[in-house]
Amino acid sequence: MTDSRAEPPLPNAVHPLMTPTYDGSGEAVHPDILFFPNGWRGWEYWLVITPYPGDDTSKENPSILVSHDGILWQEPAGIANPIAFPRSSFLADGDLFYDAAADRLCVYYVHQRINRRTHLMRKSSVDGVHWGPQTTEPADSLFDAPDFELLSPAVVQAGPTWWMWSANTGAVGCHAPATKIEYRTSTDGIHWSAAADVRCTQPGYFPWHLDVIHATARGEFWMLFSAFPHGGSCHDTVLFFATSADGICWTTFDRPALSMGAGPAWDCNQIYRATLLHDADHDRLRVWYSADDGAAWRIGYTERDYSEFIEALSA
Repeated sequence: MTDSRAEPPLPNAVHPLMTPTYDGSGEAVHPDILFFPNGWRGWEYWLVITPYPGDDTSKENPSILVSHDGILWQEPAGIANPIAFPRSSFLADGDLFYDAAADRLCVYYVHQRINRRTHLMRKSSVDGVHWGPQTTEPADSLFDAPDFELLSPAVVQAGPTWWMWSANTGAVGCHAPATKIEYRTSTDGIHWSAAADVRCTQPGYFPWHLDVIHATARGEFWMLFSAFPHGGSCHDTVLFFATSADGICWTTFDRPALSMGAGPAWDCNQIYRATLLHDADHDRLRVWYSADDGAAWRIGYTERDYSEFIEALSA
């Protein structure tokens, strides 16, 4: 019998995926994925990423990729990536959402550090290719918050309610002495409530970037969040998992869901923001995660039977 205490809850990807980027680097972070079993506009998988070569924030602009299997990625024909450029400062943290009522994709992202404010932006597309003018103006934002108080928005619709979770790291950001996760709700995805705290603590760690899905077959919300140890910084993150019945009160686990790869692995330095799917037919957790080896940012893929994953987390 396998000792679940000796197994990592999620295996590290042996190799990163090939993710074409508009700057030609192939380096990217902050993936967010959607899966359509019967395809949408000809593709089963849609992904938003932000290129990040050499930690260059000027390249961190939301870009769209498609795939038939979640492994081999390409740009959809006719698209002009990135779908948004800033006139000033920089963009980050794209999150992809399917608006079923309007049969369109939406990308939420942040426009950071405009007069010490971070703006929540949104673009939509009925074909995944045409997203409107590329230039992003802060005046077009849905709302704004003080810098570092609105990071990594994750948008999910459950019934009539649109939910958004995000990280609030206070005025310091990457070197914050404490962070928290907040949520907002909406009836249309445009007008949002004020932020409220969720109950989600990870002993010994501070949450950083996150993603959330509604695992309908399980009747739960699932969250993957990168977090750094107390006394560390956002350059020291590993990945944790949490579940919730109501989106507000979360159950966490002592063990990381995914830690750095060994030796010279492509993900040996840091595990960053990840995105997830639940394959309900096979009850498998599927994860695409961004990581680096100290020199380059890449995106990898891993998966595991959900019951085995939870057993390993709880061991």
